[in-house]
Amino acid sequence: MVSLFVLTVLAGNIPLAIAIEDEPIVATSADIQTLKTCSSLDSKKIRVLREGSKCHLYTEALAIWRNSPTLEDLTSKFPVTTLQTCAGKSPAIRSYILIRDDCKKFHEATTWHRWLKLPNTPEIESVEALNESTALITLKPMAEIPDAPITFFTVTTHPDEVTTRGLPTEITKYYVTGLNEQKTYTFTITATNADGESPVSLESKVLTTPAIPEVIPAGPGLLSVITTAVLLLIFFFYRRFNSALD
Repeated sequence: MVSLFVLTVLAGNIPLAIAIEDEPIVATSADIQTLKTCSSLDSKKIRVLREGSKCHLYTEALAIWRNSPTLEDLTSKFPVTTLQTCAGKSPAIRSYILIRDDCKKFHEATTWHRWLKLPNTPEIESVEALNESTALITLKPMAEIPDAPITFFTVTTHPDEVTTRGLPTEITKYYVTGLNEQKTYTFTITATNADGESPVSLESKVLTTPAIPEVIPAGPGLLSVITTAVLLLIFFFYRRFNSALD
C-alpha cells in the first residue's frame, strides 16, 4: 500500500513530498530507539527495513532515524528531517510499525528524526595500474554521516565515460576493471547516500595501463631431459647388442 507523506525540514521548514511504501516490522515503539528505512533512489519511496534485512544494492539507500531529537540535531547547521510511524499503544501487545501521517485512535504516533545531508565531495589520493585492465583508486578518508551512510561510489572513466558502481574495499580503496591495455585514463568519483549524490571529485592524475605481457614458451623441463637421456641410453645399448650378434 502506498501513501503520501510530507517530510518536514525543521531548519527552514521546507516540505519534501515523499512516497511511502510500507514494509512493516512487528514491534512496539518502546522496543526500538532507532528506525532503519530504505529509500528508493529512483522513485524516492521509503520503506521500513526489517530486522536482519538489507536495502536493495544500488537501487536503495539506508537511512537511520532517532525517536527523539538530540541537542546536536537542534543546533546543527544541517537541516533535520522527520518521519512519523504508528504502532499499538500497549507495550504488552506487539503490533506493526507503519509509516503513516495519521495514526488511528488505538495507535501511538512516534516522530523520528535524522540529519538531511549529502556526502562530502570524494577526494582521489592516488591511482595505480595493477595490470593491463585493472586500476586501484585510493580515496582520502571521508567523514561519516551516521544518519545516511554512503551506499556506493560511482567511478567515471575518462575518456570512455564508462561508469561503474561499487563499495570501496578497506574503506578507502576502489578497484576499477575493464580497462584497455596501453591506454591513458583519468577518473572522477561521486558518493551516493539516502539524500542524493555528492558533488563530482576533481579528476585523478593520469594513468596509463601496461601492455598485455607476452607469453614465452617454457623450455624443456627436467622430466623431458631425463626421458631423452634414458631413450638415448637404451638406443646405445641396443646398437651395441646388435653389433655383438653380428
